[in-house]
Amino acid sequence: MKRKNKSTLLVCINCMIITLAILLLPLAFFETSIYVKRSANTFVGDEKYVEARAEVEAVAAQHEGAVIEESVTERVVEVNRPTWWQKLWMGLGRVFAGAVAITVIYKLLKQKVKL
Repeated sequence: MKRKNKSTLLVCINCMIITLAILLLPLAFFETSIYVKRSANTFVGDEKYVEARAEVEAVAAQHEGAVIEESVTERVVEVNRPTWWQKLWMGLGRVFAGAVAITVIYKLLKQKVKL
């Protein structure tokens, strides 16, 4: 086989190995969730929070070696603020508009048109 074909074949094999490794990643991590308690509109230290925490601790006490993991999510809604993808598209639009303007000016100067 030619050298170029061999290198192309090696690149394809490496891509397949990487793709297979990425697809098999979920099998490498195993997590078991015994009990999940969600409590909406609850603040840390609130009555509903204390009740939910006590309920989870009661269930965890039934299982040997159980670990309680807790996450608190606080949502803040901001109005009239662009998201990251809106900022991205606005930035790309500016770059595109600038490229069009530079191209038009270049074409006009190339044709020696007075502005």
